[in-house]
Amino acid sequence: MTSDPATSHRTRERARVSSDSHAQDEEHRSSAARRPRARGNPARGGEGSGQLMRIQTSRVILKIDPWSTLRISLMFFLGMYTVALVGGVILWMIGRAAGLFSTLESTVEGFGLDDFQLRGSAALVYAIIVGLLLVIISTIGAVISAFVYNVASRTFGGLRVTHIEEVRPVRRLVSAPGNVSSPDHGRPAQRR
Repeated sequence: MTSDPATSHRTRERARVSSDSHAQDEEHRSSAARRPRARGNPARGGEGSGQLMRIQTSRVILKIDPWSTLRISLMFFLGMYTVALVGGVILWMIGRAAGLFSTLESTVEGFGLDDFQLRGSAALVYAIIVGLLLVIISTIGAVISAFVYNVASRTFGGLRVTHIEEVRPVRRLVSAPGNVSSPDHGRPAQRR
């Protein structure tokens, strides 16, 4: 049986294109297995749409540094103490200017307490002392909680945190087999 040379050439060309596309599919599958798993619908933000994709990772917190806990909790509770103290002084001044305390003093005297008087300086001293004690107790409590967490995480394995990051997918240009792409706007380079 005699075969036409043009037909046999077309058959060989189809076989070469088929094997090249099979090799590209295998390369794509192996590179996809190495990438982090992305969650997202391709129609609503998946690969190639330009919208955000979500990448989900999990971490386990095994230890909390007690020294860091001491510093952060001390700054946090001192900040809260300062805001509460300044707010209390401002409210005291507004109440004194509005005559709220004189009304309160006369009401208390009506119940039988003679010479009842609210003194701002005494209230401020008590607020400073009680506030500083609360800051110290709260900071010590936070450091003790860090130690307890560290012991519990050694026993039970820590706290698992899931982090979801939204990224824009990167489009990859795939050139046809045999074409060498040049860096200037994706035009094929001339062979020499």
